[in-house]
Amino acid sequence: MIGKRILSFVGLVVTFAVGYGFQRLVTYMREQVGVTVSGTLAKSTFWVESIAILVLAAMLLLLAWYVLSRAHRDIWVGVVFVVVGLVLTFVLATEMSLERIWLSYRVTNLISYNSYGHYVAAFVAVIGIACLVAPKRRRR
Repeated sequence: MIGKRILSFVGLVVTFAVGYGFQRLVTYMREQVGVTVSGTLAKSTFWVESIAILVLAAMLLLLAWYVLSRAHRDIWVGVVFVVVGLVLTFVLATEMSLERIWLSYRVTNLISYNSYGHYVAAFVAVIGIACLVAPKRRRR
């Protein structure tokens, strides 16, 4: 059971890392399009964005499947997913509402609005909620 928890948490970290990596790649490509006039680079940016969305959707679907079926809906996995997902989803909105900007600059590098990390955080929270709410199957 401990191994399944660890694998769930590793999947969570890997998904955030891939989302962050794709976000940095797309940001770099957009900056380079602004610096150099390259039609090929501009067109390839759209391809990279589309592939990033597809890869992240597949990773999140696989993570949801693993957490809900193979990890046997472990309560600790569900709680960690909910807490991490909700904190990372709402941290920028909370900071801006409270007008405390000091944390936002640090977190904005990882999770910014309309970034892949922001969407991953929201979906991770949903996976955690489903893990806590879904009934466990009876073993025969």
